[in-house]
Amino acid sequence: MDHEAIIAEVSAIAEEIKFAVKSVQILDGLTSLKVVIQEGQVFDLQLSARGLHVLSSAIVCENSEDNTANCNCNAVGKTYETVSAFLTEVSPYYKIAFAEAVSHKLSALPSHSNCNNNGKH
Repeated sequence: MDHEAIIAEVSAIAEEIKFAVKSVQILDGLTSLKVVIQEGQVFDLQLSARGLHVLSSAIVCENSEDNTANCNCNAVGKTYETVSAFLTEVSPYYKIAFAEAVSHKLSALPSHSNCNNNGKH
């Protein structure tokens, strides 16, 4: 994947996830994102040919007992094939938002109740 393709993909990722995160920002190099998940944790991500790499997280887990249950420090340093795989691992809210989005899109499809047994209208 060349640099221009990575820049285009970062923009597409930002657009794809904005419905399920508090905020997403494309950073100066245009190959990195700052993502704030609904649970409040901030992640810096960089896209490369290998995938989406988690550079850092803003919540320090080790010394914060209040954040331990929602902390995803184990994601730092990992590389994910897709943004969905990353968000599924770090954000319980993402799973709910994704399911609701799919349900909404499915309910917007036209009904096929007028079809005969051959699937023809």
